[in-house]
Amino acid sequence: MSKLYYGLWQDLYTLPWPGRLLIEFLIFLLAAFILCKVASKIFQILRLKKVFVKISVLIATKVLSCVGRNREWAHNLDEKVIDWGNRVMSSHFTLSSKLKKILCISVVVVYVLAILPDIPISYYFDEPIITKISMVKNTLEVWESKISFGYLSYVPVFTQSEEEKIYIQIKNLKKKIILYKEPLDKSKKIRKIEQNEKIQYQNQYKKVGKVYWLKVSLPEQNVEGWIKGTTIQKKQLETLTKEE
Repeated sequence: MSKLYYGLWQDLYTLPWPGRLLIEFLIFLLAAFILCKVASKIFQILRLKKVFVKISVLIATKVLSCVGRNREWAHNLDEKVIDWGNRVMSSHFTLSSKLKKILCISVVVVYVLAILPDIPISYYFDEPIITKISMVKNTLEVWESKISFGYLSYVPVFTQSEEEKIYIQIKNLKKKIILYKEPLDKSKKIRKIEQNEKIQYQNQYKKVGKVYWLKVSLPEQNVEGWIKGTTIQKKQLETLTKEE
């Protein structure tokens, strides 16, 4: 099972960030709906729904009786809670259409915010705004790295084999190469890349001003980040970025 799971993560990491994130969100939505369906079946089979509703109503009415005592607002709210319990008891445990819409809209909004720093429209926003929006992407990438941790030691299921992987060719081995968290000079420096380390290209690059940045991974260290295109051989840079 681990081989399949981490192998699929190898396949996902061959995709550029927007496409990879879209697939992850679609999987998340599918899992959420399946989970709700399974929960509904479990509640029906074990008859947990009645127990859950009765306990909820009991706790709510007890709290209202203590807080509101004999006040009219507490009495009215108490009746609404009991009415809610009766309605829920007579209905099926399902995810409401309104909640489904809210979930879908939320996912779309988060997706747009996550990819906004990497698309051309970002140039129309001020840098402080893009920096704040980039926090969404950074958070998702941290979450992504946690659930995919260890994927580099597995073989991809559908995509490239070891022979097809692209390794970066450094222009000057004596020059210090820094792995950055983001394709920016001001970004956090993850670590210094040693001369004998393998640097695998992750099929993603970004041009910031006149400088190309390439997303890479260090397979032996299970670390990902960005390096400047000025550090790799010119011919390979032109090939990877499709520049003449």
